[in-house]
Amino acid sequence: MKTPGNCLAFASAVCFGFALLGCGSDSGDGTTTSGAGGSASGAGGTGGTTTGGATGSGGSTGGATGSGGSTGGGTMMPSDNMAASITAFLMSEGYKTTGWTPDATTPRGPVNASSPHGDVIVYMNDVASAGAPLMPAVGAMAVKELYEAGMLVGIAVMWKTEDSTMSSAWTYYCYGPEGRCYTDSADFTASAPAYAQGMNGDTSCVFCHGGQFFSAE
Repeated sequence: MKTPGNCLAFASAVCFGFALLGCGSDSGDGTTTSGAGGSASGAGGTGGTTTGGATGSGGSTGGATGSGGSTGGGTMMPSDNMAASITAFLMSEGYKTTGWTPDATTPRGPVNASSPHGDVIVYMNDVASAGAPLMPAVGAMAVKELYEAGMLVGIAVMWKTEDSTMSSAWTYYCYGPEGRCYTDSADFTASAPAYAQGMNGDTSCVFCHGGQFFSAE
């Protein structure tokens, strides 16, 4: 993730007209994020049935279950936006299932040299892919895999969980080696990631991304 100063300079230069995981998301490395596991209109424990008709740990729009719910189109999502649920979703590779689209098949370098994320592959869910990077819809989610010498070393996430333009609408998550989640970041692990819900938590990602997916990182 870039420092606030870098972000302002970058925003002015790129002015998107993720222009993806500061934790930053890029479409390119700034993907869009997709939304909140599944809103509950019919909950369903593991193996239970949900309003959307899906069962088991996949859930459907009306009830997230197990490690992931799904959107109306059946796209797998975390069961909620708590750090532990996001970690479980990432470990199960739910972001590589139907409804998610990667921006590359192999790790790519950042377009912007000031990006701290390095080599990445960014996955966007169907809501993020269909929306605008500067005004993503609620439910948009981007998952950015961080690579080093071809090896996966971390993952960053941006997820719009509320229908609002406020910073509180976004959840940010990242783990990876020192300096890979954002400039001068610590070495974060999946069990203790950088995490924020809006301005509550590690706000470094918030200040850099400001609720936007940057695709030119």
